[in-house]
Amino acid sequence: MSQQALNKVAPNSPSRQNPSEIETSIATALYELETNIPDMRSALRPLQFVSAREVRYHIPRRLAIYRNVGVVDLANGLPL
Repeated sequence: MSQQALNKVAPNSPSRQNPSEIETSIATALYELETNIPDMRSALRPLQFVSAREVRYHIPRRLAIYRNVGVVDLANGLPL
């Protein structure tokens, strides 16, 4: 993971030194969106997350859970 993407993981995160696969994926995706979509840059630049994990439930979907922020459905990128 690049240093710029690592900056999406909050400095107080216990997983900052060794982020999980899902945290690496989310950090990289947020950084790529910030870099490649000028309209989203100002909204995404200050965004950081402390931790994320995959949760499985009765419908097979992948979710990213952002503590104190919300839940995002990774299949279509929509908040739940």
